[in-house]
Amino acid sequence: PLLPQIQTLCFGLWGVMVLTSTANSTILGYYAKYILGDQIYVSQIYTAEQIAMILCILFVTPALVKFVGKRNMVMFGMFLVIIAQLILMTNPTSVFMVTALAVVRGFGYGPLWGLVFAMLADACEFGQWKFHVRNDTFLFSAGSIGSKLGGGIAAGMVGVVLSVCGYVGTAAQQTQ
Repeated sequence: PLLPQIQTLCFGLWGVMVLTSTANSTILGYYAKYILGDQIYVSQIYTAEQIAMILCILFVTPALVKFVGKRNMVMFGMFLVIIAQLILMTNPTSVFMVTALAVVRGFGYGPLWGLVFAMLADACEFGQWKFHVRNDTFLFSAGSIGSKLGGGIAAGMVGVVLSVCGYVGTAAQQTQ
């Protein structure tokens, strides 16, 4: 049946989005310090991304979702995030480029942040229509679990990567 596929898609996208969002925000401090050269850029980059995401959630997503639908809106947003990350690889040391692409990423994250629970509600409605069973609690708890798992896995991955790379938090200077 289609319902498990919709549930898996919602759960998976939400988990991946939270994973990448958590990883980006966790790594940003290290990235600014060691790649961009100064931790002062963290607030500039993070604020730019968050403002873009909030503007997208409040104004862009509601205006466009009527015409393209929730799924297409979310897919386009995730495409923007991926494109922004790929473009970043071309010039990862430019503060301007990192900040501009953070804005693009914010607009990419906006549709999913703004629509994920509406999509879960749609899955509940579909399940009731198709199978005559309403499973709101299961779907919304799965959304919550996706958020927690994504954040936890991302934080753990950042720690593992730092450890594998030889990062020592108490060292005055890191080894190359």
